[in-house]
Amino acid sequence: MKPTPKRHDRVIDRSSLPPLATPCPGRPRAATTRRRPSAPVAVPGGLRRRFPGSRRFTLIELLIVIAIIALLAGMLLQALAMAKRRGHRVTCINNLKQLTLAFELYAQEWDDQFPEYHHGGDPSSGNRAEGGWVWYDNFTPGGHADFDVTRGTVYRYVNSAELYRCPSDATDNLCSYGANCNTDHLPRSQVMKPAETCLLLEEGTGVPTSNDGYFNANLTFADAVVRRHNNGCVYGFCDGHVAWHKWANETAWQHCKLDQTAP
Repeated sequence: MKPTPKRHDRVIDRSSLPPLATPCPGRPRAATTRRRPSAPVAVPGGLRRRFPGSRRFTLIELLIVIAIIALLAGMLLQALAMAKRRGHRVTCINNLKQLTLAFELYAQEWDDQFPEYHHGGDPSSGNRAEGGWVWYDNFTPGGHADFDVTRGTVYRYVNSAELYRCPSDATDNLCSYGANCNTDHLPRSQVMKPAETCLLLEEGTGVPTSNDGYFNANLTFADAVVRRHNNGCVYGFCDGHVAWHKWANETAWQHCKLDQTAP
């Protein structure tokens, strides 16, 4: 028996296939053409459009884009300025926190009494007087004194002159804070409400900075607070805590009294 050839062994008889189509003699073969990019098209006014369907920005559209960018830039700058002011307030709170702690450490070493404060209104005991919580020279009413904070009695507890200056103080003053006159050399036990009684605050009588480091809460010759932080002031209290408040001068004076009742 003759074996059956496999599929790939079969021989195809080409004579049984139809003949291949041949081009007709005398008839040229159709040439294949490639599509070229369109050439620039001239438009009225001398302008030229390079690609069909594309166009340039008009003047109004450019102005709108510029206005949007300017608006976003203004919002960003405003946000950065607000963040900077908040950072200054945080720094000021930290300054008063460190200074109130220094007053506390001083009291622990000196019969539980707060340090002495020197009033610039009394030249005999104010200007150039040693022994105060901060030393100053050349007190000027309506101006600011020349401070040397390193000569104050509480400086050795902080060892940093930067803690005496609020970063939002726009003057060249070296001390931005004043001590409550009613706690001058006072035993801490006599403060009935230490959590409500001010110890240090941002003094600004006549100018937006301290003039002697002494905040006089006497209503006849009372000093004023300076509102450097979003129309508010940072206060350090006798119990050691620090807070920011939008208090008027009358409220600040009330919180400086030893027998005060918080409003």
